[in-house]
Amino acid sequence: MKKILCLIFTLISGLSVFAQEADTTAHEGFAFPIKSKVTIKLIPVDSVNFHYKVLKVEPFNETPDVSDKACLPASLEENTLEFVFCVGTMGDRQKGNGKNLKTLLFIKHGLKFALEYNADIQCPNVPEFKNTSVMALFPNVPSTEIWPYPIEQIALYGFKKTKF
Repeated sequence: MKKILCLIFTLISGLSVFAQEADTTAHEGFAFPIKSKVTIKLIPVDSVNFHYKVLKVEPFNETPDVSDKACLPASLEENTLEFVFCVGTMGDRQKGNGKNLKTLLFIKHGLKFALEYNADIQCPNVPEFKNTSVMALFPNVPSTEIWPYPIEQIALYGFKKTKF
């Protein structure tokens, strides 16, 4: 009985040593894999620039059409941004035939002003990330970015206020 209690105590002690808390610090950017739905909270660094912390990352295995923004919420909490990075189609009549697949980024934020940001992408069999152009984001308006080729990961960073 003593050996069993010692074993249980050792296991419980060992588990507590390896437990980690979730990272709640703000960062300038992260990379996210394809087929992800992500919610982030923007944290002001100064009056113009933002870092962010990741609130939620979940798998997204649907194949939406480029015109379908239903994967984004109707409204967002202030200072949050949600995006879906996925493979989708352009035009329902060819849906799923492989020739019509595009890489899509649906994105929306809940701030009261427009945002600019930067994005780097990583394509299959290419270890380096490369910068890609993206459009500015308007408050509570869903935006869509489309690439005609496969992308494995996207890194978002450099969020800042902009005027339009």
